[in-house]
Amino acid sequence: MAINFNVTSDDLPALIRIGKLRELMTKIAHLAEHRSDKVICEGKIWCYADLVYLAYEYYVLARNYGLTVHNFVKWLEQEQALSKQHHLAWPA
Repeated sequence: MAINFNVTSDDLPALIRIGKLRELMTKIAHLAEHRSDKVICEGKIWCYADLVYLAYEYYVLARNYGLTVHNFVKWLEQEQALSKQHHLAWPA
């Protein structure tokens, strides 16, 4: 993870959250290939929608720090289109 500018103490909470999101998404990545499965991790049962929400949160935070997010863009656009098609709310 390479940051493209000087980091201050104000950035630390967001950067810590980015690291935790990345770690958690890695742990539940199985859901990307098996959407109907559930994964038990960190005392919670996770489903595919949770993975999408975590990825979106990561995307929003990471792009502010110049981190690579291009791999999320197409996937999240597809998920957003599917949500709109079924009149489901998309996280803001």
